[in-house]
Amino acid sequence: MISAWAEKCLSHRAKKNETLADVLSVGLACGPERVAVYFEDRAITYGELDGAANRVATSLVALGVRPGDRVAVHVDNRPEFIEIYQGVIRTGAILVPTNVMYTAEELEHILGDSGAKVAFVRADLAGKVVGARSRLPELRHLVEVGPKQHEGTLSYEGLKVEGSEKRPNVVIDRDAVAFIQYTSGTTGKPKGAMVTHANVLAVIDNMRICPASPSRSRTTCSFWCSLSFTPMR
Repeated sequence: MISAWAEKCLSHRAKKNETLADVLSVGLACGPERVAVYFEDRAITYGELDGAANRVATSLVALGVRPGDRVAVHVDNRPEFIEIYQGVIRTGAILVPTNVMYTAEELEHILGDSGAKVAFVRADLAGKVVGARSRLPELRHLVEVGPKQHEGTLSYEGLKVEGSEKRPNVVIDRDAVAFIQYTSGTTGKPKGAMVTHANVLAVIDNMRICPASPSRSRTTCSFWCSLSFTPMR
């Protein structure tokens, strides 16, 4: 049986002006003390996730990130990725997720092609970018996620400490690009596919309305839905 709070969350449908920056508020309304993410021995609540995302967002704004700017993420599946994802979205910037299995050459191509202004990189992989910075004129800030290992970079934890838990006052267009997902590049160099806030929200709503869709579609939808961090069945 689904509890009353879950029924309330599951009944939510994206409002006309809602964006991906707003979807976490659904989980917050259902209980900020409820767990949003389990990772290894950690349990992170909706309230904690929201606060961390706001600290990332306000720090990015302080670094000069504005709506439409590209922010790359080279981090694997861990809570920091979620914090960065929501933080970037709340600035109106465009997230550029990258595969941690990329070679230095592949990563450099995507950073250059997307025009990323900031890159969050897992600290032990930051060497892929450090050596290429002179060839990436638009990349102004490199943030190491994990124990800092290089000169001239920023610390992710330090960035969060400097941020505020108050969400930045940024107007975001529902039809604006939310992130750029690069293709695998099987037949050539990877190419970026632009995905809007409205695109993802439509998939999330359809996933709730049609929970019995074929397994392949559910797998695809589950990826997009997982980015929203709103309760699902």
